[in-house]
Amino acid sequence: MKPSDFYVGLIEFFSIILPGALLAFLCLRLSSHHVFGDLLPPIQSSTEGWVIFAFAAYLLGQLVSLIGAAFMDWLYDHTYLPLRRLKSDARFDKAKELAGANGSLVGVLKWARAYVRLRSADASLECDRFEATSKFFRSLFVVLLVYAADFGHRREWLALFITIALLMLAFWRYCNQRWKFTEFSFIYFIELQVKAN
Repeated sequence: MKPSDFYVGLIEFFSIILPGALLAFLCLRLSSHHVFGDLLPPIQSSTEGWVIFAFAAYLLGQLVSLIGAAFMDWLYDHTYLPLRRLKSDARFDKAKELAGANGSLVGVLKWARAYVRLRSADASLECDRFEATSKFFRSLFVVLLVYAADFGHRREWLALFITIALLMLAFWRYCNQRWKFTEFSFIYFIELQVKAN
């Protein structure tokens, strides 16, 4: 086990738990008032409450991450990415050329990422940092959408406006960090390929 394994595991842990905790907090109110009512047994102690909350945060965080991976990655690929590649993306083109048939088989980014992970722990750690940050904001965006829907339903317009502003910032940060993750993955892949040859 390397220190980088712990670092990445910790960041990914928080990128699931923190958005999950925000959603669990909202779901607690919604489920107790609108879904289950008095059917839920009362929580007996603060320890029991924290265990239930931690489990709900982890479970909801995993679901949010799954939804974010499908929805947000598609949105990124069809909005931000084409704008960044409007003229050209020399790093991607070079990485695609170097990856060859392997890039066609699994995708250029996945191949570049696996290659960097196997060849350089330091480069991999930097890429992991960008990836983990992008995953956090990807999940946060999904959670903020749920909050926006709730505020809109309750007609809390100021809270809705603030949430929409946070949504836009979360989307921008997600896109920015995902772009850096892909670009640094390609840069390190190209550099390591050049050194190997």
